[in-house]
Amino acid sequence: MITNTELRRLAEHQGERCISMLLPTHKSGQEVLNEKDKKVFKNLMKELGNALEKQGLNHGEIKAELAPFQALLEDHLFWHYLDHGLAVYKSGDNFEVHQLPEAPAQMLTVSDRFYIVPLIPMVQHNKTFYILELNLDEIKFFKADKYRIEQIEVAGITPRALEEVVGYDYREKSPQFHTLSMGRGTVLKGHESTPELEKKEIWKFFEAVDDALYKSFLHDKNAPLIIACVEYFYPIYKDVSSYKNLYPECIKGSRKNAKDAELHRDALQLLKDYFEAEVPERLEKFMMLAGTGKTAQSVENILPAAERGRVEHLILQYPESIFGEYDEEKREIIRHEKYEKGSRELLNELAALTVLTDGSVDLLPDEKFPVEDTYAIAVFRW
Repeated sequence: MITNTELRRLAEHQGERCISMLLPTHKSGQEVLNEKDKKVFKNLMKELGNALEKQGLNHGEIKAELAPFQALLEDHLFWHYLDHGLAVYKSGDNFEVHQLPEAPAQMLTVSDRFYIVPLIPMVQHNKTFYILELNLDEIKFFKADKYRIEQIEVAGITPRALEEVVGYDYREKSPQFHTLSMGRGTVLKGHESTPELEKKEIWKFFEAVDDALYKSFLHDKNAPLIIACVEYFYPIYKDVSSYKNLYPECIKGSRKNAKDAELHRDALQLLKDYFEAEVPERLEKFMMLAGTGKTAQSVENILPAAERGRVEHLILQYPESIFGEYDEEKREIIRHEKYEKGSRELLNELAALTVLTDGSVDLLPDEKFPVEDTYAIAVFRW
């Protein structure tokens, strides 16, 4: 997974011959068995060889440029353990391979800058959140983002620590066990008796969980915390929680035997708006500021502003490309009908400059793009 540091490094790098090769890949299925991705990669290598020949490289130079790509092609094991996408970059002796959690459109460029457009939202739109899997006899805490989930061990929420705080062996009273003695002659049996478990003892139990979690981990955090529990437990935990960003809905149902991937999937479904809210807000800002001089909707107008760090929000139509050259002295763009020697992918140029000045970059498909006859719109800082 690309980090923000790696993204900035790729955006900063400029050289005489920056090779970028991106393609969608498959994690499983017939495509893996048939080595479909490997075949696509091999065809892109042929295209790369042709592009290098057009740039004037001789046979030996082309072979040297292709050598690390050939080595990757021959790594049989690699092609059986892919993610959803692949980005391969080469410049001089530097050769790097990045597996991507989302599939990019297929792209090959040889330019003075790496092609990074589809990688940017994977970094900028990725956000952290937390999941607390809440059962009376087992507590699990997870840190997650859009692409990963990992269990975090938190001091104080182990069964022994909770027993010390609550003051009784809560596991013996858990509704997950068939027979539960409540200490006053009451006997509960199975999950169906959960509502009869004394609410004050559950409240005390959850208060201990919240206190340990907040003191050990969450006291300086602000990302959403999602609770995964039987529906009856959520309002009780909500009452005792001291965390300021407890998510208003829970993942309903016992998850004791669920896989982490299933928990992650259900959490992402619940947090859909959390990950997607910023794009509509930026589009609205563009519409509100239109005509004020703080927006632009052509590459010709955005590129000079991006060079000066004026672009706060850049929205590109994807997958689209504009090839051409930019005369920095005259601040003029010469468009090319297709990729040729000396071409830059100008949308990528916009994106890289925006990343390097801490602006946001969003990608929208044609049917959702708000302006016709352009592939780029921007909101300026000033």
